[in-house]
Amino acid sequence: MKIKAGNDERVWLFFRNIILIGGLLLILCPLWMVLINSFKTLEEAGKNFFALPSKLNLENYIELFTNSNYWIFLKNSLK
Repeated sequence: MKIKAGNDERVWLFFRNIILIGGLLLILCPLWMVLINSFKTLEEAGKNFFALPSKLNLENYIELFTNSNYWIFLKNSLK
């Protein structure tokens, strides 16, 4: 037998869901922006930070994995 929720409980559930969605957006939006901007050139990221990349640019990742100490830092953090 299902018990109907009262108006007070419905209002609380509504505001709780709004707060949870807001918190989720606060966490995921910056991560999304970092991911999107990692595929842009430096000039393209400077022109419009919030736009999607005009083309997929993997140069940033190529430089990260070949010309930096990324693997050393990763190995040190896993010890």
